[in-house]
This record gives sequence, structure tokens and C-alpha cells, in this order.
Amino acid sequence: MQNKSSLFWFLIAGFLLFLGIGDMPLYILDEAKNAECAREMWARQDLIVPTFNEALRTDKPPLHYFFMMLAYSLFEPSAFSARCFSALMGLLTLFAVYYYTKQFLNRAAAKWSVLVLLASLHFLFQFHLAVPDPYLIACITVAVFAFYAAIVSSPKAQVQASVTGSKDEHQYLSLSPKRQLFIAYTATAFGTLAKGPVALGLIGLIMLLYLVLTRRLTWQQLGRLRIPLGATWFCLLVLPWYIAVGRATNGEWLEGFFFTHNFNRFTDAMENHGGGVWMTFLYVFAGMLPFILLLPSALKNIYQTHYPIFRQGGASKNHSTSFLLLVLLAASVIIGFFAVSTTKLPNYTVPAYPFLAVILGYYLSETKTSSLIALLIHGLIALALPLVVYFSIGTYELLAGFKYLAYFLLPMLFGAIVGIVFHFKKFVQASWYSVLIGNILT
Repeated sequence: MQNKSSLFWFLIAGFLLFLGIGDMPLYILDEAKNAECAREMWARQDLIVPTFNEALRTDKPPLHYFFMMLAYSLFEPSAFSARCFSALMGLLTLFAVYYYTKQFLNRAAAKWSVLVLLASLHFLFQFHLAVPDPYLIACITVAVFAFYAAIVSSPKAQVQASVTGSKDEHQYLSLSPKRQLFIAYTATAFGTLAKGPVALGLIGLIMLLYLVLTRRLTWQQLGRLRIPLGATWFCLLVLPWYIAVGRATNGEWLEGFFFTHNFNRFTDAMENHGGGVWMTFLYVFAGMLPFILLLPSALKNIYQTHYPIFRQGGASKNHSTSFLLLVLLAASVIIGFFAVSTTKLPNYTVPAYPFLAVILGYYLSETKTSSLIALLIHGLIALALPLVVYFSIGTYELLAGFKYLAYFLLPMLFGAIVGIVFHFKKFVQASWYSVLIGNILT
């Protein structure tokens, strides 16, 4: 029954991720540039030099271009072709979240983690776009979880599990450390081909902090990670294209990408995409509504339950504490990095969503009560959104005929109202499912 329930929600996820991806034109500037760049490369059968309107484009590495070119070959150049692999990256992200959370927490937490992401409007929106971000999000998610699986599946971890004899701890013994390391290093390489060194930096920092905090940063543990072999595999996947594009453009692409689109984006607000540190947290809050409203309660629950274990040095032995520490670190590192970056964009922090979803999913699987405050805040937001959209669109003459779009936000409001009603009737799960379904319909 549980497997059928999980399959049902993954079918829903696939439907939502692919819904309408070919219906809307490539209306966002970045989408148009990415799709056209891939089309030009595809037309001249060039895997090396990205161009837009036949001029060199140094914005991003080629991974998303490669997948778009593959889709153009399978189908034809179109909005659907440009976006279809973005939707598949969304499915891969959801599968990774479910698979690893089920292994290291429990099936209920895994299911709720996926549902939290499906309820987050920005998550679904991001994976409908012909941009490199979906590929980066999937790669970071897979890499961090696979590295973790390799660490806790090491011989030392297996001995600890066999000594304690916990049924849950034996769940991860079926994972092959070598296979997980291969997946982790491959995902890190693909992430670097998707958006550059930011993928390597974020993944590396997350895992380094995890090893330090769990007192696993030892020569023995580093040896088990097979870093020289992994680094060699990483370089074999990444360096050939970077070297080839450098030679083909006399270093122009490398200079434009590494200095203009990496260093300058971090130190200067490019294209007027600036803002204070608070802007990053606002993006995360808005992007993960409604369940982000439960984050304070979820963090309090983790602190009360797992901090004593961590403080006593048990994080390396207790798999749930260890895994929750990992996702807390991952979310904090990603959000913190982009908070201090000068350029601010909503899509920058989406790689933190899968890890925040695990925190929230774990809480939803554990809690026996619903939060009236969270439900009321969600209800107020759900009430305000259609009103804001309806009246703000009316102020623009060119958009006056699109006021009806406000009505498509009403399912969110209905879900919030029904959720509040179920709260007072003490139907906890029904309350959260009402909110979930309202957002999914929206």
C-alpha cells in the first residue's frame, strides 16, 4: 500500500512537471537565449562554442545546451524540447530526495519531503524553464546525498550498525560505497558543467563541514572517499570541454565566464539584480510557501530531539541525527553563500529547497498536531494573492485583459480554508493535505 501511495505521488509529480511545458512560448529572456544558443549549436553540429545570434555567449557552461540539442534531435526545436529535460531534472531531484530520505529517516518523512516540494510553487515553476538551474539543483542534491551515503556506508559505519543492531540502521547497509562515490563525483562534475565552479564549491564546503562537525575528518575517512580517483574522474568529465572552448575562442569564453559571470556576479550586482541580505531569505520564504511557515517548529523539534545526541558525540552513530545535520548544513551553506553574494535572484537559492523539504517533511511525519498560526498566515497570504493580482494587473493597459488569471489562485485559498476547518476538527493529516492539494491545484 505504501509503495502504491509513493508511486501515485510520483505520477502526480511527473504530470505537474511536464504540464504545459510546450504550451507557453519561450517568453523569458534567459529562456530565449539558452534555447536559441542550443539551436545554433545544434544547427552547425558544434559541441564546443556557445553562440547567441552568432555572437559568443559566455554566460553558462554547456550541460543544458547538450540536453536541449539532444531534445532537438529527438523531436525538433520547440519550447517543449528546450524544457523537457528541465522537467526530467525535477523528477530526478524528487527521486533523490525520496530515496535517500527513506533510507536514512523513514518512508513517511520521504513522502512528505516530496509533497513539500510539490506544494512549493517556485519549485515547480523553476523546473518548467529552459535554464541551467534545474540541472544544477539536481546535481547538487544527488551529489550531497550520495557523498553522505558513501560515508555512512563505510566499513566503520557498518561495524557500528552491526553492533547496535538497529533495524533502521541496517537500511543503508545495502548501499555500495563505491557506487555512491561514483554517483557523487559524476554529479559534481555535471553540476560544474551546468553552472561552473559554484557547484564544486558548494558541494565541497557542505561535505567538509559535515566531516568536521561529526568528527569524521580523519585521514582514514578521506582515504575511503577515494579523493585522488574521484578528482581524476571529475577532471576527465569537466576539463576537456573547458580546454576545448578556451582554445576555440582564444580564451575569450573562459575570461567572460569566470570573471564576468562568476567573480563579478558575486562582488557586484549584475543587471540590477541586487538587494540586501534579507532579500535572499525573502526569496526562500516566498518560494517554499506554504510549508516554510512550519520551519521554526521543525527546527525546534530537531533541536530538542537530536541536539542532545549531537552534543554527546552521537551524530556519527545515530543515522537520523547525522542525516538531519547534513540537510541543515546543506541548506545553511547554500542560503548563506547567496545571502553574501551581491547579485540576488530567486533561482539562486532553489538548490536549498530539497534540503529544507527534508527538514519540513521529517517534522510533518513526526508531528501529531497542526499549527493554527501557520494555517492562518497561509490563509491570509492565499486571500491577498488573488486580490493583488486582480487589481495590480488592472493598472497596466496592456495586461487589462488578463485579470481572470487571479481566479487561478483561488484553489490555494480554498485549500487554506478547508485546512483551518480540519484543524478545529482535530484532523491533522487532512488539514495538511488540504493545504497541499490547494497549492498543487494552483
